[in-house]
Amino acid sequence: MYIASDVIGHSLEEALFSLEKEGFYVTVKESLGKKMIEHGKPRVIKQGPVVKNHIQLIISYF
Repeated sequence: MYIASDVIGHSLEEALFSLEKEGFYVTVKESLGKKMIEHGKPRVIKQGPVVKNHIQLIISYF
């Protein structure tokens, strides 16, 4: 069983560093919400379950 660190609220850069360091393959999808800032910094708003050593992050810009 694989357990990943909780990276919700972290910057995308921090989240990728942490999860890849733990040995996970990470995919990233964008969520373009109403509060999105055009030139904001990407932050993790949702983290999917771990399947084998793969995890999906949903990001938005703040």
